[in-house]
Amino acid sequence: MNRTLGIRGGMALIVVIVIIAATYLYERNASFSGQSAISDLLFQIREQDIRLDRDVERIISFRLPHYDSLVQSGKQLQELITTAKSQQALISRNYPAAFGDGLFRYLDTLKKKRGFIERIQYHVALVRNSFLYLPGLIEACMADDNAPERRDLLNRLVMGVYTHYLFPDKVLIDDVRALMNDIRTHSLGAGNLLQHVEITLGSTEEIEKLKQQMDVMDSDEQFVDLRNLLEEYSLRDDRYSVLLGAMLLLIVLLLLVWLWRTLERLEKARCLAEQSHERLQDAVESLGEAFALFDRDGRLVLHNQTFIKFYPWLKGLLQPGVTLEQIRKWNAPHMTCGSVAGEKPDEDCTGFADSKDPYFIERIGKDRWYLASNRRTKEGGMVSVRTDVSGSKASEKELRKLGRALEQSPASVVITDTEGVIEYVNPKFEQVSGYSAAEVLGKKPSVLKSGETSDEEYREMWRTLKSGQVWQGVFHNKRKDGSMYWEAASISPVRDDDGEISYFIGVKEDITQRRRDEAQILYQANYDLLTNLPNRTLLMERLRQNILGAERDQRVFSLLFIDLDRFKVVNDLYGHVIGDSLMKLVAQRLEQVVREADTVARFGGDEFVVLLSGVAERNEAQAVARKIIEALSRPFELGERMVTIGASIGITLFPADVDATWNREDIASALLSNADMAMYQAKARGRNHCQFFEQPMQESVKRNLALEQDLRHAVAKNELCLYYQPIYESSSNEMTGMEALLRWRHPVLGMISPDRFIPLAEETGLIGAIGEWVFGQACEQMQHWQEKYGVRLNLSVNLSVRQHDQGFGADLLQQILDRTGLSSHYLTLEITENLLMKESDQAVKWLNELKSCGVRLAVDDFGTGYSSLSYLKSFPVDFLKIDRAFVSDLPDDNEDVSLVTAILAMADSLGIQVVAEGVETDEQRRFLREAGCDYMQGYLFSRPLPVVGMEEKLADMAR
Repeated sequence: MNRTLGIRGGMALIVVIVIIAATYLYERNASFSGQSAISDLLFQIREQDIRLDRDVERIISFRLPHYDSLVQSGKQLQELITTAKSQQALISRNYPAAFGDGLFRYLDTLKKKRGFIERIQYHVALVRNSFLYLPGLIEACMADDNAPERRDLLNRLVMGVYTHYLFPDKVLIDDVRALMNDIRTHSLGAGNLLQHVEITLGSTEEIEKLKQQMDVMDSDEQFVDLRNLLEEYSLRDDRYSVLLGAMLLLIVLLLLVWLWRTLERLEKARCLAEQSHERLQDAVESLGEAFALFDRDGRLVLHNQTFIKFYPWLKGLLQPGVTLEQIRKWNAPHMTCGSVAGEKPDEDCTGFADSKDPYFIERIGKDRWYLASNRRTKEGGMVSVRTDVSGSKASEKELRKLGRALEQSPASVVITDTEGVIEYVNPKFEQVSGYSAAEVLGKKPSVLKSGETSDEEYREMWRTLKSGQVWQGVFHNKRKDGSMYWEAASISPVRDDDGEISYFIGVKEDITQRRRDEAQILYQANYDLLTNLPNRTLLMERLRQNILGAERDQRVFSLLFIDLDRFKVVNDLYGHVIGDSLMKLVAQRLEQVVREADTVARFGGDEFVVLLSGVAERNEAQAVARKIIEALSRPFELGERMVTIGASIGITLFPADVDATWNREDIASALLSNADMAMYQAKARGRNHCQFFEQPMQESVKRNLALEQDLRHAVAKNELCLYYQPIYESSSNEMTGMEALLRWRHPVLGMISPDRFIPLAEETGLIGAIGEWVFGQACEQMQHWQEKYGVRLNLSVNLSVRQHDQGFGADLLQQILDRTGLSSHYLTLEITENLLMKESDQAVKWLNELKSCGVRLAVDDFGTGYSSLSYLKSFPVDFLKIDRAFVSDLPDDNEDVSLVTAILAMADSLGIQVVAEGVETDEQRRFLREAGCDYMQGYLFSRPLPVVGMEEKLADMAR
């Protein structure tokens, strides 16, 4: 304690001495600064005084062209005098009174001197102005008399004035005045000149007086006296400063000795303190927690490295003396705080700064959590300890996450003990089963049993679970309300730390809708949605099963392939809604005719297949087929309409019509193909017929396949050709056009009729390329004939609706016309009546686009279809061609007469021209002409002619 008091007393003495020395030095420095300022000011004033004297001499001697520098020096001198007078207090404090009195006398002398200088400046200006006028005045005087004597006298006067001004001692004023009297005596007319001379002489005299008065002033002696006083005072002050400095130096040396001894003792104390601090620091660093100690003022005393690891942004900032408040501000952007109980964190942690509860939670980012503790020490300081609890928080978070997952899981979760007693169910279980948790806790899952799951399945489940394995399966359970549902379950055993099974967790998913969807998908995959009959897929499966059973049991069965007659007409005429209703009724009648053991399947479109199991005899199969034809031939009631259709049926037998060595897939395909071929043979015989498959039918199919292959190369091999049949105008009996007819010269089969290969081309899609070739060939030929024979005949070319499907449209037609050069109004496109029967927007759009090229449209074979004649209003038709079937019996057949007459009347009312086909007799020609038919075509006029034959005919016309 005494040592501490001694140190404190010595330090207080040092402080006092330092304060005294500092005060003295400050005062001394202020005095020195004041003296220096006054000295500098005095010498500046002296410098301006000397500059004024110099400028006055230069003005008087005309060496200074203007007065700017003199005026500037005067102003600066006045400013310095004013500044000096304003420093009276400073001068009185730092200098003796004699110096102050002398200084102010010197300043007054300079002020008077400046007044004399201003007067000298004035008179010099007068002299200078007069000197400027004198030469001009001399010339004015010489204007009347230019006598040399006169000029000489005037010049001597002016030179005398100049010399007297510059050198008053050399040229006396009396001499100048004598010359002036001479000039007055001779009356030389120099009044103005003499007046300026008088002004000059007067100003010169005044300048000399002022200079003498300035010389009498003792400003130089006064400045010398002031300078001597300054030097004397400075020497005296320097001696005093040296004495005081020596005294202070001695005191300082004594204090330094004392301070050295004191510091030596303090160093020993510091070393002891450092050792204690290091031991404390080592102890703090060994802590696993972050540690920081603050004094009673909240300043940092020490901390460990863990504290920086916990708060890495504080690295480089944690210096001794940093306050706790600063650290809190630095931490604020990086953390939030909350109570240990897990309440919502306080964003800026201010609520936990001085909380009574020393423990709280700090959250750093998203994944770091610290348990914080701030405790006060006995001295009022604070100990801050932080423990990383991120691991336990993460585990706690995972547990909460798992809990939320269970609560929000879309699957039912059930936890039971090893005996199957329910300990937990999640909300999804309650939603699916209808049981609340309170109703099932403590019970077994058997409360859900519906009786649909066998006891063996349950025993197998428990065997699997007791062995420690996961069991997966499906339950058909019953809800609380009694409704049934399907559940896919996965039950897992959970083991404790000893490896023993402690409980079971079951995760179950309600798959009732999935089962329904699967059943629906299975049904849609195997059944026709319109008729609810088995579709092709299920038919093939049952056909394969029948083949397998028949091979195993040596049985036979029959397969019937049914194609509805006139169904397409009904569908096109009344629409798809009526067509679908008719299809359903057909399916019902088919199921009524056959046995339950038989299969009735919809094969596609208007085709059905009947699989007759155990029907071995041909007559039995034929009897079933006739019953089907009879059932389907009866009228169907569709709303207010009665619709009649028919059926063509092909029949094949197993195993008679196939090769037993084939595999079952090939046999099934062969049976369907056989029945299909037989059905086409039945349709060829007429409608409502049935036909058994015969081996020659396969030969026919093979021939058609070979014909198809040959047709694919017919255009390239130049086997196709065109014939042309003339068309005549009824009234004039003149040829007005011709129809292009396609023929095929087969290298082996000879000339093949279009009725045989055109349907084949339409079926295989070859009609596109063939049709384009026909149009190009026919148009090119007609353009050639028009140029060669000068005839203007119309050309008719048949257009198949299949060509539209193959891409034939207005663009391609226009390209053909442009390429061949044929004008479009000479070309007529002949379409079939079946296209009119569709009356679809697509067909109307297609025909209108073709018409936009400038061609005309004709309906070929009109009257053979079943369309309404009113449909013609919807199509851009120019011609109707009456089919030969209605012309051949004219005029004897009354029905044909009535029909043709009606067609002609209808066409006339619609503004459509009519062409009659197949005219072979004069009676037919006369009847048609009298009935109003516009054009005729047939063997009566000409058979179809090859190119050579048509050219001969055109040559005759040209003559």
